[in-house]
Amino acid sequence: MIMDIKLDRHPLVFIGHGHEFDEKIVAFSQEASIIYAFTDERIVDPHVSVVSGKFEDGIETVRDVRPIITFISTEDEVLDAQLASMASLYSTMVYIPDRVMLSDINLCALIKKGPVSIGISTKGKSPAMTVMIKKRLNACIDKYGIITREDALMIDFISRNRTKIISGIRDRRRRRVMMYKIAVDRNMRSMVASGTGDPDKMLESLIDGQ
Repeated sequence: MIMDIKLDRHPLVFIGHGHEFDEKIVAFSQEASIIYAFTDERIVDPHVSVVSGKFEDGIETVRDVRPIITFISTEDEVLDAQLASMASLYSTMVYIPDRVMLSDINLCALIKKGPVSIGISTKGKSPAMTVMIKKRLNACIDKYGIITREDALMIDFISRNRTKIISGIRDRRRRRVMMYKIAVDRNMRSMVASGTGDPDKMLESLIDGQ
């Protein structure tokens, strides 16, 4: 199972330094509201608060803020294991790169195309294969136009009108059918993509017809 966690609702704690640490803190900071970092590196990011250069100090913050994820990568396997053991008492999940047995989650390789994100995972069995498959899928998506500009615009349109659709159709099953109907309707897609016509009025008609 692959889950999309809403990181902006929870604090994160990052402990460590090095290439893996730098790469992941940049990736996570794009979605997180606040990351408490314990590192000897200089980090300039509005979503990252460098608390201390001492890795061990991070456990006190983990205990205080109860983060959803504690990321540990000190480039010292023994220290990583010790910190993970302590952090697991207070953190919802702990993640250490390439240490499957010590981690509660496996990170996916992501393909991002506008508002669409596709996760690829081998569940930690082979990160190298994950990267290779990501490159292959990415090439196919571009070559065959699997995710189009029109798709991206429809996603934004449905997202903007989600509250209206939910309030207009209370039954969950019927609402799911309506969401799909809106997404594939050729006239609706054409109006949204070209910026012509009145897709909002057409949406209201579809909702009223339920």
